[in-house]
Amino acid sequence: MAEGRFVGRSVHRVEDPKLLTGSTRFIDDLALPGMLHCAILRSPHAHARVLSVDTSEALSLPGVAAVVSGEDALRWTERALTVPAGWGTHCLATDRVRFAGE
Repeated sequence: MAEGRFVGRSVHRVEDPKLLTGSTRFIDDLALPGMLHCAILRSPHAHARVLSVDTSEALSLPGVAAVVSGEDALRWTERALTVPAGWGTHCLATDRVRFAGE
């Protein structure tokens, strides 16, 4: 069997010092003028029908610019292209959730 270039060998990782000292910058460290943040409510249910979504409380909070629901996903997006045709999966749960965390 031919020896690999990395398997079974020590590999020098150039990113480790910054990660270990806390000096690495992540996307969450960026702050741009007018930048908005996003929060996603995930389903605690493994399989459930979505009968309604009440966004009124979220919309009434200070600083909330928008609330996007599955109904919006149906109007604004196409079915996700990473799943087989017929699954009807959008970027947000629309009529039902298929797994906990969706």
